[in-house]
Amino acid sequence: MLCCKLPTRIVHPACTQLIKYLPLLFIAAGVGVLGYLDEIQTDFAAITSALLLGTLLSTAITLCMGLIIQRYLPKSDKQES
Repeated sequence: MLCCKLPTRIVHPACTQLIKYLPLLFIAAGVGVLGYLDEIQTDFAAITSALLLGTLLSTAITLCMGLIIQRYLPKSDKQES
């Protein structure tokens, strides 16, 4: 995102249309939650555990990959700002 900044006048029309229809994406999720509310309540501990474990695992993998990439990338003499 930082390497490709676009002027607001170019991005604004597309963003306006996307934001206009964004609530439609949440309707299906809300209906799904209400439709399976009993199952969600029954398996709440398992769902919460899976979400937390998945978040921690993906964060740990991202951290490890970042460290591995930093180790193998050539180091420059100058510090970029």
